[in-house]
Amino acid sequence: MWATLSALLVGTLIGTMGNSIVSIALPSLMDYYSISLNQAVWSLTLYTLTFSVLIPVFGSLSKSIGFLKLFTGGMVLVIFASFFCIFAPNFTVFLIARILIGVGVATVLPTIMGVISLYFPVEIQGKATGYWALVNSLGHAFGPIIGGFLLGHFSWQSIFWINIPLAAISIIIALKVFPTDIRIPNRNFDWSGAAAMILFVFSAMLSISQGSEIGFGASSTMILMASAILSLLYLMVHEHRTENPFIDLKLFKKRDYISSIAPISLQAFTQFGLLVSLPIFLINIHGIENQVAGLIIMSMTIMMAITSPIAGRITDKWSARGICLIGTILVGLSASIMLIFRTVELEFWGWFSFISCLMLFGMGFGMIQSGSTVAAIKASPKENSGTATGFFHMIRFISGSLGSTIFGIFLSSISENTLGQFYNTFILIIILALITIPITRGIQS
Repeated sequence: MWATLSALLVGTLIGTMGNSIVSIALPSLMDYYSISLNQAVWSLTLYTLTFSVLIPVFGSLSKSIGFLKLFTGGMVLVIFASFFCIFAPNFTVFLIARILIGVGVATVLPTIMGVISLYFPVEIQGKATGYWALVNSLGHAFGPIIGGFLLGHFSWQSIFWINIPLAAISIIIALKVFPTDIRIPNRNFDWSGAAAMILFVFSAMLSISQGSEIGFGASSTMILMASAILSLLYLMVHEHRTENPFIDLKLFKKRDYISSIAPISLQAFTQFGLLVSLPIFLINIHGIENQVAGLIIMSMTIMMAITSPIAGRITDKWSARGICLIGTILVGLSASIMLIFRTVELEFWGWFSFISCLMLFGMGFGMIQSGSTVAAIKASPKENSGTATGFFHMIRFISGSLGSTIFGIFLSSISENTLGQFYNTFILIIILALITIPITRGIQS
């Protein structure tokens, strides 16, 4: 059992570092491909969008495909797509390769949850899930410093070379230790609903990015917006009528379920957005070396990794509502301090206040991550808990993609005032935190 889990944890590490390690390379990608920040951000956004919308799809199909076939197929795709990233002749090919890595990584979470629920005894399922959460947090924590180290000594392509041996190791272990799959056909899978959901998410996000670059009145932007609206309308009508909907619309009528989604959306939006803006602030504006920038960003992610398991244990004794509320307040407070005491020159006190704020952000992120996840599990109906938690994670990552895109738009919109735009993003975080605070009251105590 534990050997099986170890293979899956290697895959988890690849997926988690896929954003945090690439974010530090955004300035390098901009120079190499001669692209704007708004374009470079798509290397994060498309990757995150892809695996976020495919997680519930693979979750529904995992038992019919087979966990071993699903996971190893995903890791093989990661290997080939990583080679395409390394040797991409232009940014378009690079983005296609990033999408393919997202497809491969999307197989990991459904496989982990399926294997734990089916093959691990109930009394150790929590322990196994805890190991997954730990590796997930460590991937976020150490991604920036690993990326900074590689960029400081090698070219940006080196951040994708590490995927290849890791994926190969996970495949070898999986082929040797995975239990024999017992496939259960899923002939009633809602392909139309899944396709409409994917079309809606990508069209909506592309329309936002296109609109910021060429205007919301441009024909291509209007087409994307129309596509998003029509696919959403179709999705709502179709899911209401079908017997086995891809999205159970009744979930979104549950106040406690919606309330659990609000803080995790704030956390993902802010965290992924900062992973875009911080490298620009440190490397492009202040000329800090990649490795040092990665170390500074790690102060936020490592605090998140430390806080998350502690908050999880406290949640069991106290309440998910209280933990989410405190985490949301910390995020809003961190943004307020960052905005009020904005650091222009990074001298001693500037460094102290800046890193202290990043650590406060990390504490808030860790508390929200644990509290919201527990709240979502409690709010999910037992008969479709897998679907409910799958969509919880999907919305979480979509919010992260939106954060990456919006923060990229902020920093790209006024090139001569990038420093001012960096601090303006914290106004948005404060507003979102103030909106989220009252919503947390709907979380089960």
